[in-house]
Amino acid sequence: MNDWRSLLSRLAAVPRGGDELALVAYRAEPPTGGAAWPFELPVPCPAIAYFYARCDGGTIGEYLWPPLAGLPELNRQWRFFLSGYYGAGGDPLDPARHLVLDEDSGGAPLVWDAHVDRMATFWPDGGDWEPTGLAAEEFFAALFTPPEDPNDLWGRVLRLLEAGGTIAP
Repeated sequence: MNDWRSLLSRLAAVPRGGDELALVAYRAEPPTGGAAWPFELPVPCPAIAYFYARCDGGTIGEYLWPPLAGLPELNRQWRFFLSGYYGAGGDPLDPARHLVLDEDSGGAPLVWDAHVDRMATFWPDGGDWEPTGLAAEEFFAALFTPPEDPNDLWGRVLRLLEAGGTIAP
């Protein structure tokens, strides 16, 4: 498993600006400096807590991660949107169990299930749950693993970060 924590910290430390397209397209916002986890959301696992302790969202991989302060509203919006999805059978998102972290490039919410520590997406347009099969720790490790395509822009960022040292703009 890769050292995704180190890569995330390096990405969050990259100075803003510069000419490197990959580092303009992908960025981790600096951490907010100890902001408290929103009380109305499930308590995060260590991997999610670490992620938000090291960055306050940003464009990372195929995701546009909201800032920590935006997570409660994102969760409220998705719970409202999916309310009654199963009719009398209930709602897919349980506010005590599910944490919407983001939306993938297709617009589906990326959800962490606090009861089983698993990531999944939910396709509301006639779909259902699509489990990733990954715990949060594994999900972040996969997110920070460079794609094999040498032309992939996110992969380029990861290779720059893996090269070590400071990435100058």
